[in-house]
Amino acid sequence: MKLYIAHCLDRHIDPVIRVFDTAQGAIDFAKKFVQKEARHPESISEETVRGWLYHASYSSEGDHVYVTETTLNDAS
Repeated sequence: MKLYIAHCLDRHIDPVIRVFDTAQGAIDFAKKFVQKEARHPESISEETVRGWLYHASYSSEGDHVYVTETTLNDAS
């Protein structure tokens, strides 16, 4: 079973990690998180990062979100 993990890393709060059963659910959550936490919406920058399904940064200090895919109970 595939799982999609939204990693939300903001230096002002503890990391927020959420697990979803669809990629779109995780990406939507990450986008909403960025919109809520960005102090300056014009600073939001979405980028393609190899190995991640989604990535966005929203500050010059490195606050960002990303979404990864994994397999449940994958021993490798």
